[in-house]
Amino acid sequence: MSLPPELGWLCSQLAAVSPEDLPRHVPELLRLILRCKVALSSPTASKSAPSEFTVPVHKLKTQLSSLLNGKNPEGRFAAVVLVKGAVEVGGWEVLQTSEPWVRGLISILVVSLSFLHLVFFFLFFFFLFLCGNHLRGQQCKS
Repeated sequence: MSLPPELGWLCSQLAAVSPEDLPRHVPELLRLILRCKVALSSPTASKSAPSEFTVPVHKLKTQLSSLLNGKNPEGRFAAVVLVKGAVEVGGWEVLQTSEPWVRGLISILVVSLSFLHLVFFFLFFFFLFLCGNHLRGQQCKS
């Protein structure tokens, strides 16, 4: 089997497009991932006999990991969508080596949850402040 040109295009697009612009390119990048099914779902080659897909697939996984762990929210969003597409297309072969992606996704959730907790507590105390008179037996003004 020959290396699909889409895999090379995908890697070059991820390297060329800035993380801020990636959400606009996500549909095109997902189409490229769908065309890379053969490369992504091929069995992981042993070190003694690496396949022709080993280096480009590793490059793609590394690029997605760096986007997922980056500080840019647009890049992280695009990475989440592309990781989901890569796992769906590659199946078990991609999933068994996706530990860095799982860690990146969990770190995004942890950061988001802590921010949501902060917002929740702020709104709760703001509501108590506005309706403090109601708790003392008077009508709430809001």
